Amino acid sequence: IPVLEADEFRTKVVEIGGQLTDLNGSTDWQKEITRTAYTWNHNLTFGGGSEGLTYFASLGLQDQEGVLKNNDLKRYTGRINVIQKLLNDRLIIDLNLNATNTVSDRPNIEGIIGNALSLNPTYPAYDAEGKPSVFPDVTNPLFQLAKYNDITNTTRIIGNISPSFEIIKGLVYKLNLGVDVSSSDRDVQSVPSTIPQ
Repeated sequence: IPVLEADEFRTKVVEIGGQLTDLNGSTDWQKEITRTAYTWNHNLTFGGGSEGLTYFASLGLQDQEGVLKNNDLKRYTGRINVIQKLLNDRLIIDLNLNATNTVSDRPNIEGIIGNALSLNPTYPAYDAEGKPSVFPDVTNPLFQLAKYNDITNTTRIIGNISPSFEIIKGLVYKLNLGVDVSSSDRDVQSVPSTIPQ
């Protein structure tokens, strides 16, 4: 979102009769909390079979960065399908199994974006030691990134087995048994700090 650069801010505050607090910085706070984000997808599939048996399997990994720093998502997937034909193809067993694990890490987006948009651009992001600067009147959004974690871990397994048997020509009995299990843990952490908010 377009905001005033440090020199524009210095001019505009004085121009409208405001009191300028200038700490000699030139910070683009949006650039400080964001990044160019990349996504990587890796997939492996294989299949095959023999007379009466076919199979297909796949494995996948998605590694996705968020535009905000400290915002990441990793997803692992696995899938297997097996079809077994027996008794001159009168009995067919179809097995499917899918598993997914997703881990996401999010920053505290509720205040960090608004803070970055409204923060004085003459405030330096880092002090002389390379640590996030401490200000008397506002919170440096870099502290918000460093002192807060919101990690969600979700696992889901979907499976089914479908045996079918041809009793007589044109009459098939089919049974379908399935399971869908999902669990999720969320860990929200506010890291202790001696620096006051």
